[in-house]
Amino acid sequence: MADVEKVEDSVHCRFSAWVKMPNVRDYVQKISSHHSVMVYGDWISTLTRVAEMLGLQPIVVIGK
Repeated sequence: MADVEKVEDSVHCRFSAWVKMPNVRDYVQKISSHHSVMVYGDWISTLTRVAEMLGLQPIVVIGK
C-alpha cells in the first residue's frame, strides 16, 4: 500500500490524493490515463482476478 501524503476535494476531481509511490517512473510509463483507482485495504488478489475477467491490465502500486 502506498503512503497517502495529502487528500482534498479538488476542482477537477471529486477526490484527489497525493500518493508517495516506491517507483513513480515505472507507474507513469505504464498508465494510459491520468485517472487511477485507489482502494483501501488489501484487495489485490480479488481486483486482479476481476481485471483479468474484464480483459484489463491492472497496475499494482505497493508502498512500504
